[in-house]
Amino acid sequence: MRTSPAALALVVLATLTACSDDGTGPDDECIVSAVAVTGAPATLDVGATVTLQANVTSTGCGTAPTVTWSSSLNTTATVSAAGVVTGVAAGPVTITATAGGKSGNATFTIANVAVVSLAMSTSDLVVGVGLTSRLTATPRDGGGNPLAGRTVTWTSRAGAVATVSQSGVVTAGATGSTWIVAESETVLDSTEVAVVDPRIAYAWNDNPTILGISVPDVEYSFNISAAANAFTRASAGVYNVSWTGLTVPPGAINAQFVTAYGNVAAGFCMEDNWVTAQLTFRCFDQAGVAADQSSTTLAIGSATFTGRSAFAWIDSPAASAEASATWRHHPLGLSIFSERVATGSYVVRFAGLQRAAAGDREGVVVNAYGGIPAVCQPGAPTSTATGLEVAVRCFDAAGTAVDTRYTILLVDGARSGARRGFALADQPAAASYTPTNSAVRGTGSVQITRVNAGTWDVDFTGFYRSGDLKESFLVSPVGATAGRCWIEYWGYSSTPGGVGTARVSCATTAGVLADMPFSIVAVQ
Repeated sequence: MRTSPAALALVVLATLTACSDDGTGPDDECIVSAVAVTGAPATLDVGATVTLQANVTSTGCGTAPTVTWSSSLNTTATVSAAGVVTGVAAGPVTITATAGGKSGNATFTIANVAVVSLAMSTSDLVVGVGLTSRLTATPRDGGGNPLAGRTVTWTSRAGAVATVSQSGVVTAGATGSTWIVAESETVLDSTEVAVVDPRIAYAWNDNPTILGISVPDVEYSFNISAAANAFTRASAGVYNVSWTGLTVPPGAINAQFVTAYGNVAAGFCMEDNWVTAQLTFRCFDQAGVAADQSSTTLAIGSATFTGRSAFAWIDSPAASAEASATWRHHPLGLSIFSERVATGSYVVRFAGLQRAAAGDREGVVVNAYGGIPAVCQPGAPTSTATGLEVAVRCFDAAGTAVDTRYTILLVDGARSGARRGFALADQPAAASYTPTNSAVRGTGSVQITRVNAGTWDVDFTGFYRSGDLKESFLVSPVGATAGRCWIEYWGYSSTPGGVGTARVSCATTAGVLADMPFSIVAVQ
């Protein structure tokens, strides 16, 4: 068959086009014969990166062939267009490079960074029977960096005392102690949990002028029995607070305290009498005249305490005497002795409660007790060869030393899990500082900022609200010079590790705001 010239021309053109569709000309066809991937490690840590190279063997290529990258499992590792591989999760993965229809690959393993340590949220914890508290444990690598996505398992050494869920929620069952253990990838850490039978209640008296019964704001009132507390105003400045349902187990006792609240212009409050479930207290203006006054109140039982915490009612102010066993709590069952040094001057000795370590700390508040207007205030606790000692000074409304009964509360920082904080504010003129003698759940800190003469903000870092937690604050002036201190207000954070802040003011007996040392105790 004969072919026309026109048809022949079309065949030649088609041939030339097919030979030159790589753009390099009819004699330069680009052929890729092999692709090899190099630079792959044996293992790559989750979160780490590595850059791979694609070595392309080709002929007839005027420019380097284009390489595309892919991962066999993007949930294990991803790869960028430049060959940068990022570990995502533990497991094997294959990274493939493709060019000119040829492929090469590298297979390796994505591995978790080894857990080297666990960071527990607290080294010990105090929980009341039937209550819960949450622990956390953060896995960390060798550099101390947190490792996300790691499994932590929880166990209790004595489930009858306390159980723990796999989310770290501790539920107290019976009094005693146990260890809660966290484990992640064979690394262990533990927290000692003390379960106590707490008898605690507190309330803010925010309706001091209402004649008769008033129920305090539920946001600032707590009763371990889950019942509502109630205030009764008997007359100007005279109140009863009923701790409904609060009982004291056989062999246990309780103590009760009160602190003036608000802009009181050197007013003060003191205990008058108490029974297990009721406190009678009185409030006065700066001249010692009965006056309606907001206040914070606390009832706390001996079964609530662990560590070196203690309290006592001193009912023999005119002589040196041991506190009655009926109205004292000592964790070792030893004596609490009040030595009368002079009129209105005492030294309270807590036998056997020496500081076990240099970092041990104590908080102290003191309340005058009885119907005659008076204010009592502690000195700084000191540790001796035989125990802890606290100087106490008591004054009448005019600032004259006077013998009076009083109650004293000592809380310690030896058990960091306890829901309390305290500070001895011993630098009243400083702009801002952290008192040496202070603690917040053992792991928190206290910062005191001077607002103006006689007024400070006390920040308790780590003293935050969680769940049903609420709080109360007590304050005493400190030292041998008569003064008055009160809580103006407080606020709180609901964020774990957040800050609870109490504003404290102090004044002379004449009602003039003045810089002076003070001691503050916070409870939850």
